Amino acid sequence: MKVNKRLLIESIIVSILIVLVFLGWEIVRGMFLTKNYIPEIVDSYKETDYLQNEVSFGTVNRSNRITVLMGISGFLFMLITYYGIRVLLNQIIQKNKIQ
Repeated sequence: MKVNKRLLIESIIVSILIVLVFLGWEIVRGMFLTKNYIPEIVDSYKETDYLQNEVSFGTVNRSNRITVLMGISGFLFMLITYYGIRVLLNQIIQKNKIQ
């Protein structure tokens, strides 16, 4: 099977853009939630389980190997899916041009 380099590069770029848009959305969402947060003084110590993990701008997220592996596999899945769809569409278009 011959690999179309142009489509492969396009697939990589589209996958990176999807990841960046998702990351940007999470940042904007976090900024909005932080700006509009209204603390409740009465119920602040009702649940003390989360106090050890809370910081001023969110919770502590300890990244491990599985999280990194899932991120990489998700990126590769998006890349392969987009590339496959583009190759199939190009084959269909080429077949219709010949007929």
